[in-house]
Amino acid sequence: MTPDIRIIGDEAVASMLQRLATVGKDAAPLMGNLSEIMLSGVQKNFLAGGRPAWVPLAPITVKRRGGAATPILRQPGSDQLYHSLAPSHGSSFAQVSTNKPYARIQNDGGTISFAPRSGTVRLRTDRKGNLLRQDGSNLARFAKGSHKRVSERRWTNSTGWSVTIPARPFMVLQESDWVQIRGAISNWLGEAAK
Repeated sequence: MTPDIRIIGDEAVASMLQRLATVGKDAAPLMGNLSEIMLSGVQKNFLAGGRPAWVPLAPITVKRRGGAATPILRQPGSDQLYHSLAPSHGSSFAQVSTNKPYARIQNDGGTISFAPRSGTVRLRTDRKGNLLRQDGSNLARFAKGSHKRVSERRWTNSTGWSVTIPARPFMVLQESDWVQIRGAISNWLGEAAK
């Protein structure tokens, strides 16, 4: 019985892998090579800002980041999604995955809804009950649990809100990646047939 081969994106690769399955040779080394090719393709998507180009950042985000020079999904110090990409393989599969729960919404886009929230904040006060301010500003000082002179204030966001994230597909392979994959499989099949 030949295994079921599922490939997303390229029928020629699916056909080649089905042929490989009938050869009967251990394909784990090939699958390791394919997972590395796939990882390289996904990383290129990040480095190029999308292939094709992703939806640009919102002007407010560009301003907050200090200019348009920061690549999308690669903000210095917070490019955890890029660094979480990991290839894996076995004798019958090759894949690239991430353990970041927000990866799907970044890849596919969508709307995140937040429920209304409320809470309590503890602020430091002086002996007369006046709020203490941070040095040189009008911002109040937060109080630790150990502070005795505090003012507790409740806040509420009664409406809730939502954020729409545009699709920025990074878990996709381009034709150049598929060419490399087909070449690696052809070479492997040629060696397996010897």
